[in-house]
Amino acid sequence: MEKCKICGKEFVKINVQHLKTHDTDQETYDKLPEFVPKEVSITKDEKEEKIFGKPLESIEKPLEVFLHEFGITEKELRELVRSYKTGNAIDVVQDIERKQKYGEKHAEQLKDDDLVETSKLLVADALVHKHGFIVTEVTSNPKIWKLKKIN
Repeated sequence: MEKCKICGKEFVKINVQHLKTHDTDQETYDKLPEFVPKEVSITKDEKEEKIFGKPLESIEKPLEVFLHEFGITEKELRELVRSYKTGNAIDVVQDIERKQKYGEKHAEQLKDDDLVETSKLLVADALVHKHGFIVTEVTSNPKIWKLKKIN
């Protein structure tokens, strides 16, 4: 077994496909030192920042603007906060439905454009399935869907 010098995963043999996941080639990889695992300790604040982003110093947005931005109702927000505080799992189906509604709502605003670029998969999906668009290109890093209206 070989341990990857970059991520530490074990393989029978490190192959070119795995090296591509690290954006490197065999020649560069061969020059790397052996993998040394790093001990990672993360504080509660750092963990929350990673999940929720940096806390704002002052929040000047009214609640309705916040709710509109995330496409949720006040009731849904309360349920999310309760789930978070009690450590309960967030209902996956509810989360997916909320994201789909957000995608559809955003697509509705873009439906009259001939060309659209979006980084949101569910917006692209709604444009294709509900508003007569086709995907002409998908870029990576960042992932952007480029769409064209066919009607």
